[in-house]
Amino acid sequence: MTPWHQSCRLTCRLLLQAIRRRPYSTASTATPERVEVRCASSGHITIDLFNVRRAASVTEPMIVHLPAFPGENTTPRLPSFLQNRPVASINYRWSPYSKPSASNGPLHWPTPLHDTTFAWSWLLEHLSPSGKNDRRDVYVYGSYLGATLATSLALTESYPDVKLGIRGLITYNGVYNWTMFLPDHKINTRGNETAKGPPPKPNEASHIYKIYQNMPALFERAPNLFDPFASPSMFFHSPALLVPRSFTMTSKEAAEIDYMDFMDDINGMHGMDSMHGMDSTHGMYGMERKPLRIPRLLHLDYPPRHSTLKLPETLIVYDSAPRSAGATAAGKSNTSSNSFQSQATEFAEMMRERGAKDTSASDKSTILAHSHQNKAARIAESPQRREAKDTSTDSVTGSASRSVRLVDAGPETQSIEPGGTACKIISAWMENTIN
Repeated sequence: MTPWHQSCRLTCRLLLQAIRRRPYSTASTATPERVEVRCASSGHITIDLFNVRRAASVTEPMIVHLPAFPGENTTPRLPSFLQNRPVASINYRWSPYSKPSASNGPLHWPTPLHDTTFAWSWLLEHLSPSGKNDRRDVYVYGSYLGATLATSLALTESYPDVKLGIRGLITYNGVYNWTMFLPDHKINTRGNETAKGPPPKPNEASHIYKIYQNMPALFERAPNLFDPFASPSMFFHSPALLVPRSFTMTSKEAAEIDYMDFMDDINGMHGMDSMHGMDSTHGMYGMERKPLRIPRLLHLDYPPRHSTLKLPETLIVYDSAPRSAGATAAGKSNTSSNSFQSQATEFAEMMRERGAKDTSASDKSTILAHSHQNKAARIAESPQRREAKDTSTDSVTGSASRSVRLVDAGPETQSIEPGGTACKIISAWMENTIN
């Protein structure tokens, strides 16, 4: 067994032990009903239904739960804020936390996406209310790996006019842009020439660092990180990165290796004499080597303007990362490095920006009128009148911020489950939004 595989297995065991150490209240949750869902030719998964059949009404809101990490044929234990609610917990598979069998093959990405899709299809078929005018709201909750799946599900299935429709999304310590782990991502490179020293790196004891260690086993190939269902931020913007050949190599390093291989091939075919006069900046026969062209970041129109798909009400909760040794010595925080905070902040900003564009036509007309009104008329207005108009134009941004809440739950702990502060934040949001 290679050292990488040994490290990978050790990390998996530590995370699963952290799950088991976390105390849960189970007094209000009876043994769930477990159903088996066939995933075409890729084996099957299970869904655990808590309180679903005993719900007071077939229209009572339901929670779809994506656990932090896959379990091995174990019943998921629910956090306190999901107690007493109808919950459908999807037991997806995702290597290296899931063991493949001869019948289902490898379980890296996109297997967990397919599992979630099959499970959602089962829920639509079996738990949609049958009454002509009945509807049932669904709220999706996920943490860690489950947050990735929960987010992509909510962003692609939030249709307002369906019998079983997703209305809200709750995530805790999620990864929304896996390309932020790549060395070429701007968060991992020096921002400007005047910066002193490299950006602070995540503490090796942090949970996000442990996830990073398992990334090759989770995705197998670096291009899989660019799938918007794996990196939901990609629904709102292009990656502004070249797709790398590995998880650890920069595009510049890959280009240098390609060039050296090319030179070796030419030298082997024609001998050194034919390459006389070439240097590191020129290719064959003096042709200049062109610098790498990095794609620009482009904002995408999502959901599509003519689609009935809507952005769900969203609560994004994260723990503050522990400081790395270098950051602590320099008196700096880790906010500029890849962390649950930076992941959450980027994703929330993207959703809010798109949400601001989804305002009503009347709001847009008001903003347009305010921004193009005659300058002389503006000057003639009283200061109080101008302030009132300026405040009304800011209502769009405020509304988007209320629809997408971003909350820091405090410092990260050894447990991977939400602590007391996070549970209170999520419980309050659910009471206000669902009830």
